[in-house]
Amino acid sequence: QLMNVISRLFLFSFVWSFGGPLDCFDMDEFQSQDSRYSVTDEPAFRGGASGRAKFDQFVYRVFSIQGPFPIDLPLTTRPIFSYYVDLDTGKFTLWESLVLKGEKIVTGVPDSSYSISTKKMEAVFHHVSRETGPSEVAFQDFYVIPTLDSVRTTFFTCLLGSKGYSVLLAGQHASGVSLFMRSALDLLVKSEDRDNYVSTILGGKLGTNEFENIFTHTKKEIESNFYKSEVKLFFDTSASMVQQQIESQLLKRRNKLIGRNGKKLLLFLDDLNAPMCDQFDVSPCMELISSLMDTDGLYDRKSGQWRWIYDITTMGTYRLTPNSSKQLTGKFLRRFNTFHTPSLKETTIKHIFGVAISLFLIHAQFQREIILMADKIVSALMYLYKSSCEKFKPSSHRPHYVFNIRDLAQIFTGMQQCTPEFVKNSDDLINLFTHECNRVIHDRLVEEDEKRDYFEMLHNALRIHCKLVISPSMLQNEQILFGDS
Repeated sequence: QLMNVISRLFLFSFVWSFGGPLDCFDMDEFQSQDSRYSVTDEPAFRGGASGRAKFDQFVYRVFSIQGPFPIDLPLTTRPIFSYYVDLDTGKFTLWESLVLKGEKIVTGVPDSSYSISTKKMEAVFHHVSRETGPSEVAFQDFYVIPTLDSVRTTFFTCLLGSKGYSVLLAGQHASGVSLFMRSALDLLVKSEDRDNYVSTILGGKLGTNEFENIFTHTKKEIESNFYKSEVKLFFDTSASMVQQQIESQLLKRRNKLIGRNGKKLLLFLDDLNAPMCDQFDVSPCMELISSLMDTDGLYDRKSGQWRWIYDITTMGTYRLTPNSSKQLTGKFLRRFNTFHTPSLKETTIKHIFGVAISLFLIHAQFQREIILMADKIVSALMYLYKSSCEKFKPSSHRPHYVFNIRDLAQIFTGMQQCTPEFVKNSDDLINLFTHECNRVIHDRLVEEDEKRDYFEMLHNALRIHCKLVISPSMLQNEQILFGDS
């Protein structure tokens, strides 16, 4: 039994050591049958042209061969990246079992691994909206809701960062790599109670960021040995500016720089490929960082003397762009443990907003009839959002026809200004939803034909997902307004 567990742990380490940096652009979404808010993004078939899909085929081909210590591979259509090893059972377990699902909140039926109460959900909601108050959730607060990608990425970042290894998260625009890195660093620098997952390979670094209060696990007081500093890199950022910010976070002791209060500095370099290159196609910022990581020191720019730099771990994010001049070289990337983060997919977006709106409705003590509408509202909005992106394209005459996830956040932020006093039933919620969609999407349109198309799409969204038939002409002619009393 022990050898079987060790074999599975070896496979888990092998998969993420070699497969973590591989891309997963064309990995199709897989909708779980037990939840409409499933957030897994893995393919339902073993195939595809992405790096991880090919690596998945390679793993199943190599490790299915019987050896002295055979490994019982998961016999499912899910790729091997969907599993971790649960030391309590010694078996492969789906990562998504660690992700809170929206429908479990709404129905009040907890997952098998969670013990959820209304009081704890309210505490979680307060924690999520700590910067804006209980009834106002900013755009970035939607992203702290754990998803499949955030749980996996945050776990590996915390695990490697706590051991002094540099981590680089790579992803396309709007993939959330910066937020994942900040969440991981926040976990590392916290000196309060943390969840102690004694029965899993995850240890005490699960990476569920803001949702630790929702689980009933033993707590352990751990004093953090880290503090963090973030350096945002731009096109015109120079090497001297980066060196100055690094040195300002450390204490000077003769010919060396050390961490403050005996702690280690987690240096977060955001958007590493942003600084421009010189005439020799070399980025001075990247060369400075390479020198620091290779030699553990830098030359003082005033005296010219060498200074050793201790107690520092470099973490970074990297935006994948089609521009070849913005790509980091393999020579530079070899210094990091790289993990590729996929872009937000439809199921992930539905999960984020589904959990957010469900927590809000429960926290504000709306009628159960309204709470049960959360799933339908999110599905209707996703339908309207996708239809608007396909129908209303930006042009030279209409450059403002650009719709993204921030527009979805604006709609839900507007809905979260309401109170149970004014939204008493499902009809009021539909009216509020219609008003916010009109405010964010309809008010951006110019031509009358486009406005008629919009109300037709809104009619279809309500008919398909909310089972409510309202004619497009009625939606267009009857003004639905919500405002402060």
